[in-house]
Amino acid sequence: CGAGAVRIISKGPSVREQTVRISQASRSHLWRQALARFAGLPVRDVVSYNATICACAKGSRWPLSIELLQVLQRSCGKPDAITYNASISACEKGEHWQGALRLFSEMREVSLSPTTITYNTAMNAMGVARQWRHALGFLASQMQARWQPDIVTHNTLLAGLEKGHQWTWALHHLQSMETSFDDPAPDAISYNVAISACARGHSWELALVLLTCLPGRSLRPDAFSFNAALDACGRAHEWERGLALVEAMPLHRLFPDAITASLAVAACTAGLADGTTARAGWLRSLLLFESLLDRRLVPNLIVYNTAITACERGSNWELALAYLSRVRSTNLLPGVISIGAAVQACKQCQEWQQALGLLTLLHTSSLSLNATICSGLVSACSQAQQWVRALVLFHKFRATRARPDVSTFTSAIAAAGVGLQWQYALGLLADMHMEGVEPNAVTMACLLRTFVMCSMKSSASKLLREGAKSGVARLLPPTLA
Repeated sequence: CGAGAVRIISKGPSVREQTVRISQASRSHLWRQALARFAGLPVRDVVSYNATICACAKGSRWPLSIELLQVLQRSCGKPDAITYNASISACEKGEHWQGALRLFSEMREVSLSPTTITYNTAMNAMGVARQWRHALGFLASQMQARWQPDIVTHNTLLAGLEKGHQWTWALHHLQSMETSFDDPAPDAISYNVAISACARGHSWELALVLLTCLPGRSLRPDAFSFNAALDACGRAHEWERGLALVEAMPLHRLFPDAITASLAVAACTAGLADGTTARAGWLRSLLLFESLLDRRLVPNLIVYNTAITACERGSNWELALAYLSRVRSTNLLPGVISIGAAVQACKQCQEWQQALGLLTLLHTSSLSLNATICSGLVSACSQAQQWVRALVLFHKFRATRARPDVSTFTSAIAAAGVGLQWQYALGLLADMHMEGVEPNAVTMACLLRTFVMCSMKSSASKLLREGAKSGVARLLPPTLA
């Protein structure tokens, strides 16, 4: 160890050059390459260990980082603060918060002083793992030891509270930062995280209050500020206030981005059940989406999925297919969410042939038919009295060894009812029990409707009596139970 290490004479790169290459691999997130270069070193020092541990941390390989630290300790090497910081960072990325705290304690036991980076990384490890109570206790205990946290520390705690859905604690901590003489004043990031916490807590009013407080604190709101407030409004179905925020963005020299468009469309889509007014908001949100395309900002697949889902809920199958076509014309590949939403839009408008046509797109996109899409296609066919097609499609889906869910089985039972195939419907119910799929109220209503349509009222009554004994009757709508 140390001075007694034997250096192997080689014409290859020096240890220092190899260590530099390990650091380069670390910066490129090539942890395997870094580990391979480390294994080939003739002599290893703390610097090479640190570089390799950092590479493993960036690759979210925290067990390897801990193992390297232990190897360094066993080889009589002396880890420094960088070694521990990198190992704690590895635990943070692996959501192994207990390991991060153990390393923090161990660091003090070997008489190494934690740096601000150490404190903040350990705090973030607890926040990422949603251990907000431990994060609060950690901060309080370290402040009692006369450590002075910086703004990053406070923002890290706020982020942990936000992830833990603790919006009241987040607001309390933000207020304490405002009033404390010892703590740094909140910055724009502090307010953004607090607004996001309010969104998670469905407190849209407080989110808007915090947004309006930013200019008064000489802080400039950014796109994240508005998007977080828009998210809060969307979760509360306050789509009109959400669109007002979008329209106010240019006053702050900000312009809607892809995330803004996605949140606006989602907010208006969620409020469609409110009636005509919400439908007007849905149209406005799609106009916003179109303006995004006009400004040559390229939406991502999530934004397109949101727009197609909006078309589904707005019963506009033509526009849903148009957006799906736009996805295909870009470098984006449509996913099962995109195609599934388009299938639902076609189903709601009784365009069963258009819905079946999307099966071709599913196959050309190398995607497998899932239970949600199958359920939509079966329902679309049965609604159009194409019950044979519906049941053939259901059989093909089961032949792929995919597992139908309750919605898929229910759609098939409804298709059997359209064809007055009550025996087949009963067989599907038996299959549900065998496969451990619990029928719901819609399933039982479809089965009873099949019996009634087949003039089998006695069988329907028997099903109700048996259901009362087994507890299935509780699933039925009041009109049938």
